[in-house]
Amino acid sequence: MIQFLYLFPDGIKHMNGVIPGVVESSINLGIIKLEQGGLELEAELRGAFESTCQHIKNQLTNLCEVFGAEMKFFAQYPAWSYNQESGLRQKAMDVFRQEFDRDLKTVVIHAGIECGCLLQRMPWLDAVAIGPNCWGFHSPGERMSAASVKRIWEFLKRLLEELK
Repeated sequence: MIQFLYLFPDGIKHMNGVIPGVVESSINLGIIKLEQGGLELEAELRGAFESTCQHIKNQLTNLCEVFGAEMKFFAQYPAWSYNQESGLRQKAMDVFRQEFDRDLKTVVIHAGIECGCLLQRMPWLDAVAIGPNCWGFHSPGERMSAASVKRIWEFLKRLLEELK
């Protein structure tokens, strides 16, 4: 079991080759349980490209085959790659500046989230994810700024008006 855990990939696997400092793919070994039938692990795989995620899945499948383990994949968001030419992102940035007289903070992430699901079914669309200021994701200290929720709501209404 120790050898298996030692070889199990965990953490950042690839960095984005175009945007410095941006993670392209990662895997987080979050739960380890010793059950009657053996060791049970749960990991979350995230990636900006389906091909990168598939490569990591292949590594995991091969590792499990070597150790005689069983692997199940479930609940994965489709990848959502950064679109450098996003007209919607530029429009959102323009509207935010007009509304609040400051620049919109944009962040590139390596998770598909809901945008990945949407674009998988309708790849011709342009998508952005927006949200309030939040901290401590997926932890007991997770919190959100109520004032920024109000700001985002006003921003979203204005953006939708501009897109009519």
